[in-house]
Amino acid sequence: MARPRALWSLAFIAFFLIFGAWSVAAPYDGTPDEMQHVIRASGVAGGQIMPEPVRVKGQSGTIQNVSAGLDAPATCWLAKPGVSAACADEPTGGPLVDTPTLAGRYHPLYYAAVGWPLRIWDGWTGVLLARLVSAALSAALLASAFVLLVRSRYGLMLGGLLVASTPILGQMAGAVNPNGLEISSGIALASAGIPLLMGAQRAAARPAFWLLGISAALLATLRSMGPLFLFVGLLAMLLPATRRHFRELLARFGRPLRVVAVVVVVSVALAGVWILLMKTGDLTSPPPKAQLTAGQAVHTVFNQWGPLLQQLVGIAGWLDVTMPLPFYWLWIGIAASLTLFAYVVGSRVDRWRLGVVLIGGALVPSVLQLININTVGYITQGRYMLPVLVFLPLLSAFILERRLLSPRQSHSFTKMCVWALLPIHMVLLWSSMVRWQRGLPTVPTLHHLDPFWGPWRPVLGSWTPLLAMLGGLLLLGALVLRNSARIAAGPVGGDVGGDGAGVEAPVVTAASGVVTSGGESAAVVADVKPATGSTPPHSELQTVRSS
Repeated sequence: MARPRALWSLAFIAFFLIFGAWSVAAPYDGTPDEMQHVIRASGVAGGQIMPEPVRVKGQSGTIQNVSAGLDAPATCWLAKPGVSAACADEPTGGPLVDTPTLAGRYHPLYYAAVGWPLRIWDGWTGVLLARLVSAALSAALLASAFVLLVRSRYGLMLGGLLVASTPILGQMAGAVNPNGLEISSGIALASAGIPLLMGAQRAAARPAFWLLGISAALLATLRSMGPLFLFVGLLAMLLPATRRHFRELLARFGRPLRVVAVVVVVSVALAGVWILLMKTGDLTSPPPKAQLTAGQAVHTVFNQWGPLLQQLVGIAGWLDVTMPLPFYWLWIGIAASLTLFAYVVGSRVDRWRLGVVLIGGALVPSVLQLININTVGYITQGRYMLPVLVFLPLLSAFILERRLLSPRQSHSFTKMCVWALLPIHMVLLWSSMVRWQRGLPTVPTLHHLDPFWGPWRPVLGSWTPLLAMLGGLLLLGALVLRNSARIAAGPVGGDVGGDGAGVEAPVVTAASGVVTSGGESAAVVADVKPATGSTPPHSELQTVRSS
């Protein structure tokens, strides 16, 4: 197996090419609210960390002093799918002027990291570099998650990592928008925490604790829902939440676990202070024109779950670039199969864990939207839920690998994810480039699928993002296939302990063929009468206690 540093470097290059392809493909303000985030990033880089909260066009925001040329919204083609991005102004420099931004109250951590090129270089140079820095941050987190899973020898979780890293993550990670790093933090948190806190230690714990602490701090601070999302993710991994279980974890890990706990508490506290001082909970959208009854509100919110599922995979641009439906069905089907089979074969505690993720990632945001629908209208998007919902495929893969699938079966599933899912990233990028460069035709033809011409062109040309995406997908696919095959062929260290410490393999009773593992107090598996003249080895009742 490759050395961790070399493996991390290759994985970083793969993810960076995938995310960077979006960075160089999109027009300015071509992804949701990018101009608002660019203005905030430039302001933070200029020292405007905590501007006074004000109302901007009736919504929450602040004023930042930035280059006048950054205020170039995509209004001429926004919500007009047939119009290309050629009508919009390009970002430029110019004098520093007070500029309103709807993202001005967001936590400055992300913006400080990506905003410095905007203060050094004017126009497209600064914007592209800021995007690429954002892409690099997400790529670093996912590369770290990938290496941890490989070193921990959880092959099916490599497939779960591919399922969690949907195409919409690529778009958001390659834009100036903290949502991409937020989703990446959720993936990194799950990839580090699930094997560490729920399984036996198969690799050095120190890198896992580093990633756990960094991703937890990022998830808590990047957006106002971060503390809630972090709580949901940690709760799912720490169940059963009993004193005995926590004592076992402390006895097992000691000081590193205490340090991460301090990081979590401090990060949540600082995030809470920022939320209160900057009033980030002040919802941004103006009130809708029509007020809904309770029944209408419930119908509206839950009827949107069809589009939300597609958005979890990827509806790009300003929610105006879609793919043919079979691509969504394929991705959702693979993700759903992981979750459903994990629920069936998992223990009672495993089911609670999956339920916590679903409640915290899907039900709670839906209820919050329902409560506020007559105040702000319908504003929920699938990508807002991804920082928590990415736990589902990773947690489900972990459960299935421990309780049902052999290493070779896990490799087969991961191999299917490589061949079935990775090409969909290219499909969404291709479709987005067609929309941005020439607009979407009323009646599409094969001629309109050509992404190499149109009134608008990416700054680095149309070939650059497509080649970057192709190279990243090929490299990532090769890395996953190679390491998954090696995990399947090699030995796997044994797990011992309960649901907190991990159970390596399912127990299949010869009497009944029932798979049992962890999380249950005790179960009578079978009542088997021995054949005449035979002597049962122990007793007619075989009891399997939870490990």
